[in-house]
Amino acid sequence: LAIIYVKAGEADYNRQRLKEAKAAWEKALALEPELPEVRAKLNQLNQELPVEANFEKLSQVYFDLRYTGQLERASGFDIQHLLLKARREVGSDFAYWPTHKIVVLLYTAEEFRRLRQQAPEWSAGQYDGKIRVPLPGQQFDLPTVTRILYHEYTHAVVYDLTNGLLPTWLNEGLAEYEGWKQDEPPWTFLRQALAQGRLLSWEALPASFSASATATQAGLAYEQAHHIVRYLVERYRFWRIKRLLKAVKEGALFEQALQAEFRVKPARLEEDWRA
Repeated sequence: LAIIYVKAGEADYNRQRLKEAKAAWEKALALEPELPEVRAKLNQLNQELPVEANFEKLSQVYFDLRYTGQLERASGFDIQHLLLKARREVGSDFAYWPTHKIVVLLYTAEEFRRLRQQAPEWSAGQYDGKIRVPLPGQQFDLPTVTRILYHEYTHAVVYDLTNGLLPTWLNEGLAEYEGWKQDEPPWTFLRQALAQGRLLSWEALPASFSASATATQAGLAYEQAHHIVRYLVERYRFWRIKRLLKAVKEGALFEQALQAEFRVKPARLEEDWRA
C-alpha cells in the first residue's frame, strides 16, 4: 500500500501539486517508515513548499509556468512566449513535441541557490522533471534567458526521447546546440584548451559536468560537448542524432549505438572531430 502513496506523491509533485504530494508521501512513511528516498524527497519538498506555494501562475496547454512575485510580471509573459518558441524550434529538430504539460519554475537567484543547494555554483538552470531557472529581478537579458530556456527545454525533450539514458556529455551538448542556434558562441574555453593542447578526451567529459567541477572545467566541458554535437550535425545531419537517441531508448549500449549509427568506431570519431 505504501508504494501506491509513493507513486501518487511523485505524480502530484511532477504536476506541481505540492501539498497533495506532501500528504501522499507522509502517508507512505506512516505505513513504511524505512523509505529513505521518500524521506529525502519529502525533506526537499518541505523546503520548496513555503517558496513555491506563493508563486504566481501562468498556465496554458503545454506549460505550467510558476514564478516568484519578486520578478516583473511582464517577464513572465515574455517567458511564456519564449517557451512556446522553444517548443516549436527545438521540436522541429527532434521531430518531437511533448503533449504533456511541462512545469517551469522561475526563481530569484537567491531562491534558486537556497532550494537547489546540490546544483553547482556555475549552474544556470536545472531540469529534474521540471524546468528550474534563476532569473534576475532587474536586468532582463533576453538573449541569455532565451539560451537558458532553450537549453533546459531541450533536456526535457531528450529525457522523453531516451528515458533519461543518454550520457551527460551528449545531453548537455544537444542542449547547448539548441540554446546557441541564434548566436555564434565565443568558444572561449575551447579556444584556450585547443591552443594549450588540453582538450578533454570524450571519456573524461562526464567528470567535468559533476558538481565538484570548477567553473573553468565545466565551461570547457560544455563548449566541447556543444562543438562535438555541431560536428556530428554538420557531417552526418540531425536525423542521425534522432536515430541514435531512439536506439538508446530501446536499450542499446551507447558506444555500440554510436558506432552503428555513424559507421565508425567511437575512438576514430573522436579523432576525426579533433582533426
